Amino acid sequence: MKRISYLFSLLFLMTFVVFTSCKDDEPVVEQETEQDRKARQLAGTWNVTNVSRPGVNGNAIEGETVTLTFTEEGTYSATNADVMPGETPAFPSGNSWAWPNTTSTNSIVITPGNVNFNALNVSATSLSFSYTTQDAKSQGADATVTVTASKQQ
Repeated sequence: MKRISYLFSLLFLMTFVVFTSCKDDEPVVEQETEQDRKARQLAGTWNVTNVSRPGVNGNAIEGETVTLTFTEEGTYSATNADVMPGETPAFPSGNSWAWPNTTSTNSIVITPGNVNFNALNVSATSLSFSYTTQDAKSQGADATVTVTASKQQ
């Protein structure tokens, strides 16, 4: 009888250990990175409101409709303002964008062409950045172009 009592006690203890040690696995929740957050904010179509370029007083695209479109997945497109022959378009053409490294959130690279959009500042409704280009108005020297835009609703 002691043996049966001992076996029942042992069986109860083993059952207790098995059921208390098994718990539901918590799903792994990925933490959103700063790059993920900024990519989500960058995604959409932006109406360019001002372009500052060397050799141009005021807004270089005054009266023009220029848009930039980004997706979270890394595609990019731009509608360029009309330019005079020999001038550089207001925006580099390309078909994709990417972060230059795994930690950067203040610049992106537009490809093909590897143009860096630097000093990237993006929020839910506004975007600003600058990039360097060779421009006919600056006699082939590097020129810094500064861009501001607002998000289309």
